Amino acid sequence: MNNLACGPSCCMFIVMNLRDIPIPLRDYFEQTPDVLGGKLRLRGTRVSIEQILELLESGVMPEEIVQSFPSVTLSAVAAVERLSRSPQVFSQMSEPIAL
Repeated sequence: MNNLACGPSCCMFIVMNLRDIPIPLRDYFEQTPDVLGGKLRLRGTRVSIEQILELLESGVMPEEIVQSFPSVTLSAVAAVERLSRSPQVFSQMSEPIAL
């Protein structure tokens, strides 16, 4: 099983903006209002960070995610994992999210 800093924090990624992501990880993600309702997603895909985190949290292995989503790479899944563990993400949030 993966040790992700996720759980309720997955909700945080739903409302997160691209500018909140640490610079070294930004190349893996994009966000536009006309795709997935503006949710943060993997660059070049219609796969949200939220989807990937939920799969990882439920025990799905990164290789299985890549098989299920041909447009997703292992490095992109690894970037989501790194993002979920980034203390910078949580410290940059402008306001806490009520769960």
